[in-house]
Amino acid sequence: MDENRGVYPTFRFYLFLQGYNSHTELKEVSDIELFEKLCRDDDLSAFKALFERYWLKLYAAAKSRLANEDEAKDCVQDVFLNIWSKRSTLTVPDSVKAYLFISLKNKILNTIQHRLTDERHRQRYLEEVDNRYQETDPGLEMSELEDVIKDEVSRMPEQMRRIFILSKDEGLTGAQIADMLSISHQTVRNQISTSLKRIRQRITRFRA
Repeated sequence: MDENRGVYPTFRFYLFLQGYNSHTELKEVSDIELFEKLCRDDDLSAFKALFERYWLKLYAAAKSRLANEDEAKDCVQDVFLNIWSKRSTLTVPDSVKAYLFISLKNKILNTIQHRLTDERHRQRYLEEVDNRYQETDPGLEMSELEDVIKDEVSRMPEQMRRIFILSKDEGLTGAQIADMLSISHQTVRNQISTSLKRIRQRITRFRA
């Protein structure tokens, strides 16, 4: 059995879709007919049938490119949720399969761009923390500031502390930390942002 199949129940809209049966006859309906039904008739059964027909292939492609399960799931979900939310204005494509994979490609590119932006943001704040060492008043010992930062890190919740150390000391990316700790990339971003804010505030109080 394909290891990716176990991902299906974890999609955010899975429970919602469970209430709608993909009628047996829809399995024989063409992609274009399904697309027409969901756009023209607001047919959730057709939407679910299209999702079930393509989610695994799309997920496998996204996971292969991103090497991150959460981000791959998010990309696939966004593709289908975008179709449903814009169904009244969509034009039925000549090839639904090509349309889905092009949409997925755009989502993947957006995710990669967000990663780069996120890493630049993270690095900027890490450099800011490092710069605080060099900006310390001449009368203060460097070790004092280091001790303050170490103390603040030790006061962080366990998960936040682990994420900060993996990011700052080990140099891992948000995606790598997410995979290592089996948490979402967004959780990593939130924890890094909060930890850096705590450190900046502690340093400000220390220098006051």
